[in-house]
Order: sequence, then C-alpha cells, then structure tokens
Amino acid sequence: MANRGYAVLMPYAGKVGRVFRRVVVTGAGLLIGATALSFVPSNEWWIRVLDFPRHQIAVGLVLMLGASILLLHRGRGQGVLLVATAIALAAQLSVIVPYTRLVEPEVAMAQACAEGARIRLLLANVEYSNRDSRDLIAMLASVEPDVVLLTETGAWWEAQLAPLERSLPHVVRQPQEDPWGMLLYSRFPLLQPQVRFLVEDDIPSISAQIQLPSGDRVQFYGVHPRPPRPGDDTGERDTELMHVAREIRAQSRPAILAGDLNDVAWSRTTRRLQQSAQLLDPRVGRGLFSTFNANLPAGFRWPLEHVFVTGDFRLCALKRMDDIGSDHFPILVEAVLRREDLNQ
Repeated sequence: MANRGYAVLMPYAGKVGRVFRRVVVTGAGLLIGATALSFVPSNEWWIRVLDFPRHQIAVGLVLMLGASILLLHRGRGQGVLLVATAIALAAQLSVIVPYTRLVEPEVAMAQACAEGARIRLLLANVEYSNRDSRDLIAMLASVEPDVVLLTETGAWWEAQLAPLERSLPHVVRQPQEDPWGMLLYSRFPLLQPQVRFLVEDDIPSISAQIQLPSGDRVQFYGVHPRPPRPGDDTGERDTELMHVAREIRAQSRPAILAGDLNDVAWSRTTRRLQQSAQLLDPRVGRGLFSTFNANLPAGFRWPLEHVFVTGDFRLCALKRMDDIGSDHFPILVEAVLRREDLNQ
C-alpha cells in the first residue's frame, strides 16, 4: 500500500520540482537583472528607481541563494545561477552595509552638547493632502526643536502652524498648492534668507544662515526635488543637488543640508553630493532610519528624509519620530559644533 501511494505521488513530486526550479530561475534572474541595471550610470527614471529597493532586493537574493543551493544537484546551470546570485547579493550589500552598525559612524557622537553651539533640527514631509496637524503640533511642543523644515506645505498648513511663530519667530515661507511647498521655522535669527528656484520654476529650495547663540553662523539649505517617475528622469534633481554641493564647497562656513531628497542615502547621486560638498551622513554606522512609506510595513520603507552636515559637527541625537498622519515619518537630528565639543 505504501509503495502504491509513493508511485501515485511521484509524478506530482516531479511537477512540483519543475515548477519550483522555474520559480527560482525566474526570480533569481529578475533580481540579478535588477541589480545589474541599478549600477548603470543613467538618469532614466526606470533605472534610477532601482536604487530604492536595494535592501528588499537583497532579502530576495538571500532567499534565491538558499533555493539555488537546494537545486545544485540538478546540473551545472544551477551552479552558474548560484554564483551569479551570490555576486548580485554581494553587490547590493556593499551599498547598504554602511547604513548598519557594522561600520564606524561618519559623524562621531559628542561628549557634551553645549547649548550655545547646538542645533536641534526637525525635518518632516507633512503630505500635502493631510489635513490633521494635531500630531505634528504635539510633537513640536514635546521636542522643542530649534529649527523646523516642513515640506509639502500649502496655505492650509501655513495657517495651522501660525502659533509656532511664538517660539520659532524667524520664518521663511513658500507655501504652494502642490506637493512642493516649504516652510522653515527657526528659534535663532535667520540671516540672508532666500527662497530659490535653482533648476525648475515650480520647485523651490531655501537658503539661510542660522545664527547660533554662540555667535557662530551655520549655512542651511532646505531642498525637496522631484522623484524619479514616469515622465520625470533624474537630471533636474541631480542638477539641483550638485548646484547646492558647489555652493557648500565654495564657502568655509559650517553647513547643513536637509530635506526630502526623493532619493535614498546610498544612491549614486547622493554619494556624489556628499563627495563634492564633503558632507557627512549621521546615519552611516547607525542604521537606515527609513521614513517612507509610513503606511507600509517596516521592511518596505526607504530613507528619503536626509540631514547632511559638514565635518564641523558632532552628533548629539538622531531619531526617527512617530507617525504624524503623513506618508513620511519625521526625522530629528541634534548636532553641536565640533570646536565647542572639543573645548569641554
């Protein structure tokens, strides 16, 4: 009876094995192809979007690698697939491992955070269609930031946040009835504040000098370029970011670049930005701090909110904040000028 049952199941086992093999070969092939394309130096949106899901692709490659090992006994072709999958996985890990605790942080922790030279920055994309400001206002009251940069802000958000001006009286306003409006609030004086349209007529950025209580001035840039999507390649985004990078490189003042860059921390564009402007990323050596999409499970999010600093700073705190009803989580970064830290 047992032998008869085994004989009946044998054809089905063979079919299941063939289906499993096709799934593994197809899945691994797609992930290997996506990995190879992601390293192509192109501004085409359909290539640049492959920068985003690197850690999701890496997880898929791990699964395909395990499945390929199970199929090794089926011939030389599976050995080739195994090697190709391992190479693709190594390529993805080489990009994302810096955003783990396996490497040394780029921005060292401060031994002390003297208030006079410290700046506490909250960065949030509020989502233009979001019409509930209560969670954000409560968060701001709790955190008491020195500087707040908000993106996707229209006239409704500007009106809702008017009470902030009692504690953050220095304001740069660029509300827009589209996803590209920006608002900057500061406890400290803002010198030479500007709203600029560097590349596109409807995409603003903000530039200002923040004067700290110590008397030091910090050059601040707030940006929110377009994302890669059908009809929008990354040429304009990259041009805007490199324009700011050249400005930072050309001046010797401590600088902070913050915003929703619509790009991930490890992309070719972001790395070029950091190298050109000699900016440091507080996330390196500490984690991804993924902020988008807040409506998806944790494993499907990307780090789109960025705060980069020059080497003049030490880190006091870095935290992804709680949900504010937006599709983005806010980021809180607290940093202190390095020379103040060394004098403690």
